[in-house]
Amino acid sequence: VLLNTEPMHYRLRKKTFEQHGVEIEYDIYKACIGTTHEFLMDLIRDNYGADFRGNSSIKKEAMAIKKQMISEEGFPKIQGVPEMLKAFYDAGYLLAIAASSPVDYIELAMKYLGVKDYFTVINSGEYVAHSKPAPDIYLNTAQKLGVKPEQCVVLEDSTNGCISAT
Repeated sequence: VLLNTEPMHYRLRKKTFEQHGVEIEYDIYKACIGTTHEFLMDLIRDNYGADFRGNSSIKKEAMAIKKQMISEEGFPKIQGVPEMLKAFYDAGYLLAIAASSPVDYIELAMKYLGVKDYFTVINSGEYVAHSKPAPDIYLNTAQKLGVKPEQCVVLEDSTNGCISAT
């Protein structure tokens, strides 16, 4: 919603797993969009028979590829996002991020966009027991904001995120 990172994530994960002999197909990969690294590892095991769970080198390799992509291409911005966030912030809305990505990556992306200060809460799937499509991240974020879930409006860009928000 704030950045169009999914094409980049697919490319970097495809490249990472190709180095280990696994050719990820998009139709299978798309089930993990909006979820966590652990969900992806389960998806790879279940669909390709390769078990990388607990293999910290895979995550490090993917992060190295991601850093290279970001340094070469930057974050894929979506036109109008900073202006929209400023308008909501200026109107007095409490803004939060409830993402599956690691918090250091979220903060880096928000700093890149120049919008980090608009958010009261930046929450990551690494802080909850169950990733999207479970509702944990949204319930936890509402709690951190000090509001009831039914008082929140969610903007989502993935099927798993929409299920989670609902």
